[in-house]
Amino acid sequence: MLKMSLELPVNATPENIWRVYSEFSLRRQWETDLESYELDGPFAEGVGGTMQLEGMPPIRFVFTEVQTNKSFRDAVDLGGMGRLEFGHEISERDGRRFVEHSISLLPKYCEITNENYAFFQKVTGDMTDVLWRLKILAESL
Repeated sequence: MLKMSLELPVNATPENIWRVYSEFSLRRQWETDLESYELDGPFAEGVGGTMQLEGMPPIRFVFTEVQTNKSFRDAVDLGGMGRLEFGHEISERDGRRFVEHSISLLPKYCEITNENYAFFQKVTGDMTDVLWRLKILAESL
């Protein structure tokens, strides 16, 4: 497995952070390479959808966990390559609020290949910028 996570302090309420996650009209402001994002139902566990990033084909995903104002996880089946999982968590400690994003690649055959690694680098390449834009947007609401 390959996993990368990034955490930033955010000076916003959990409700405002959740708005940035769940109101997809706001999503393009922090995920700027997102061309389209459609859900098959409500923002809830078990619901799937399709998203398209610049220069990539449409990608099917499913929410594997949704806890309002706390966290959500979604996953993409990559066929023979394995599974890609995205985590988004709002937490509090020492009187501060944090947002953490994680991306995991779980290879189908438990082996990290050059192809898996190159793909993972491409997926995580803008992770710091994405999380920074989310922070700025949540703090401005």
